[in-house]
Amino acid sequence: MVLHEEGLSGHQIARRVRKRPSCVNRFLRTGPARILSVRDERAVKRLVLSGSVDTASELSRHAAELELPAVSAKTFRRALRRQGLVARVKPRKLALTESHKRGRLTWARQHRHWTVADWAKVIFCDETKLLRVNLSGRL
Repeated sequence: MVLHEEGLSGHQIARRVRKRPSCVNRFLRTGPARILSVRDERAVKRLVLSGSVDTASELSRHAAELELPAVSAKTFRRALRRQGLVARVKPRKLALTESHKRGRLTWARQHRHWTVADWAKVIFCDETKLLRVNLSGRL
């Protein structure tokens, strides 16, 4: 790093330390400065986890309102990934209707006095379909 700070190029440093230029350049690579600070990234994570925003695209569209720098959705995605969040499609969960709830309560009341011996005679099986695909092709 000292040689680089003195103004030597990656090739010149490689010759001096007898390493390949690709190795030295990889070590020296700094890239552009980040637009989102660490504090901004934590704020973005909080917004997503609280449910205020759902997508990186939404973050990008409403950045000014959320007091965040105006950056692309891709930049927000990378920031969220660095914060340990990854994009997933939320699986649809069918809500219980009132008739489902009444049926479950009735069944529970009918079986509340069963003994361990009664339950030992029952075989439980899960008849839920393991694979449900909707028209969009998402699971």
